[in-house]
Amino acid sequence: MKVAAPSVVVARAALDAALVHAESGRLEHAVEALESLALDPARRSIWLGKVHLAASDPASATEHLRRAVFLASEDIVARYWYAHALHLSRESAAAHKQLVELERRLAKLHPTESFYDGEVSAKELAASVSFLLGGYR
Repeated sequence: MKVAAPSVVVARAALDAALVHAESGRLEHAVEALESLALDPARRSIWLGKVHLAASDPASATEHLRRAVFLASEDIVARYWYAHALHLSRESAAAHKQLVELERRLAKLHPTESFYDGEVSAKELAASVSFLLGGYR
């Protein structure tokens, strides 16, 4: 049964708990924790992707994150995690394409612009994208 959308604090706590479960080899518990939250479909896909990355399962993460990008094509954080999952899955051409697109989009933003309630800034994402792109240049 789905309930009202959780507060940011409750949702972040659930994600943190899910990541701990995933890193400890308890992926099923991690997924259950997220599935119980009333998240919008794109956010749920991003978080499921992050949980699969924490569980060292980049192939499954890629599928969740591809869905997130499909559902929220303008979401820079979703695209970042998708590119990261592609990179870890050794899908080099697709990862490079996503990273170049991210670099282009991030260049248009002010460095202090933040996403997801201050979780990450444009400057931080740009630094990570630049680092990942370095492996393709």
